[in-house]
Amino acid sequence: MTIEAPGDLSAFGIAISQNRSGKLMMSALMIGVLKGSSLVSVVAIGGLCVALVPLGIKVLRDGPKPSYRTILGWSVLMIGLVIILFFFGQAG
Repeated sequence: MTIEAPGDLSAFGIAISQNRSGKLMMSALMIGVLKGSSLVSVVAIGGLCVALVPLGIKVLRDGPKPSYRTILGWSVLMIGLVIILFFFGQAG
């Protein structure tokens, strides 16, 4: 494993500044079909979980409760989207 000092140090500096400003930045995670996974990917996903799970819990507790109509509408939309994307995937 090689470490590229200027790139790693600049990413570290950007991460610190993003943390101090309250923004979320995720550049360590290389998402793609052919990229594979590495220890860096596992650490990056762990970091995202640590950052986003408490936020999700807060939003679910403090946010407005959606109506049954909204839940039904989004459910139908997501199921329809999954079906459409399934057939696009089968078509190649």
